[in-house]
Amino acid sequence: MCSEGWLRHTQCFQQVIHPDGELTLLENNGQDLTGAVTIEPIAEY
Repeated sequence: MCSEGWLRHTQCFQQVIHPDGELTLLENNGQDLTGAVTIEPIAEY
């Protein structure tokens, strides 16, 4: 679900994320994933 190639490199560089940080990439870019998939944080009660 995470981006690959040049887009992943650009996102990691701009967001200061290690390229292996899949979970952080999903958290930061969950609204802009390929296909009809969206990842949003769970609201805390």
